[in-house]
Amino acid sequence: MSKILVPTDLSENSINALKYANSFATKQNAEIVLLNIYTGDISNYESGWPIEEDIDAIKPDRKKVLESIVQQYCTVPTNIEIIEGDVVATTVNYAKDNAVSIIIMGTHGASGLKEVFGRQY
Repeated sequence: MSKILVPTDLSENSINALKYANSFATKQNAEIVLLNIYTGDISNYESGWPIEEDIDAIKPDRKKVLESIVQQYCTVPTNIEIIEGDVVATTVNYAKDNAVSIIIMGTHGASGLKEVFGRQY
């Protein structure tokens, strides 16, 4: 069975990507991996660095939210992964290391791409 990787930041765009991925997976007899990556958004305000207690506390909360999303939008087998790291590098490495067939992700449209890449089109 092939794997479809769907990175999510819980935004409306990533939920739309998940809905599309579910439809695609149904037709392709594939499974979905819903990937949530956190990058130091959990921090000790005094030091500015993530602390272990914060990371340990947020993972179960995020997992509950992601499980609710999966229950609401997925009809195919779906696994949830929550990983700390750089969003781009972690997504690419996860795809390589786990035999992912395709990555389906939401975007902010052309104007969002300009912001991401810092270029004028």
